[in-house]
Amino acid sequence: MGIMGSAFSLGFMVGPALGGLLARPELGPTGFQIPLYAAAAFGLASALGVFLFMRETIVPQAQGAVRPPPQPRGAVLRQALADPVILRVFLISFVTISGFAGIEATYGLWTEVRFGWGPQEIGLAFMLAGVIGVVAQGSLTGLLVRRYGEGRVLLAGLCLMFAGMVTQFAALGWPMAVVGLAIVVFGQSITFPNLVALISMATPSERQGEVLGLNMSNNALARIGGPVLAGQLFSLVAPGAPFALTALLILPAIWLCLQIMTKVADRRA
Repeated sequence: MGIMGSAFSLGFMVGPALGGLLARPELGPTGFQIPLYAAAAFGLASALGVFLFMRETIVPQAQGAVRPPPQPRGAVLRQALADPVILRVFLISFVTISGFAGIEATYGLWTEVRFGWGPQEIGLAFMLAGVIGVVAQGSLTGLLVRRYGEGRVLLAGLCLMFAGMVTQFAALGWPMAVVGLAIVVFGQSITFPNLVALISMATPSERQGEVLGLNMSNNALARIGGPVLAGQLFSLVAPGAPFALTALLILPAIWLCLQIMTKVADRRA
């Protein structure tokens, strides 16, 4: 899961930097269409790559093995929510991704208001975030999990995200804000892979795909509401309000993580 996250972080590093370099604010709205065309080309290339290179991932059933029957509509969701670990992981994912997506949506506007940044500076900041994500998820997450376990690493990641959000909210200048961004991204990089790992550990192997799909839907729902709420807070309350809200959302997530650690320990006992 960490390696998969590292691949996303690599794209997160290259994409914003490329978008910032391609944007031409002096051309008005037309100058911001160039990164959109580039993104569309990358999307088309991805679809073509899937068509040409991806193979079926379902392993043929062993001789005599019986595949589990399909579940009635909504049964997998009810079973997932009935599991105390999966339910809490879903809640943590929802609140943290809502806040993080809101920050992503307003970060460029916030840095423009606070520090006078343009597309290039914002793109470089996101490139820095991508570099941190690649290193943290590609190399450090696995080492930390093997040493401390999924629960403790998840807790550390949430605490780092909280600290980073507070640092950015209180930033007096752009260097402090960049430090806060780095802390948030490192915390996020070790948090999200462990959320997915805990789901897979708590789910029977024949249902992992369905439950992980539910988690993706949960994350998508969070990415819908988070930017809308953050935009309203930015416009109506204060530019830094999305950071304050996200920090507050992480506090109950930390409490849920402590409960998960207890329940996982009970299952392993």
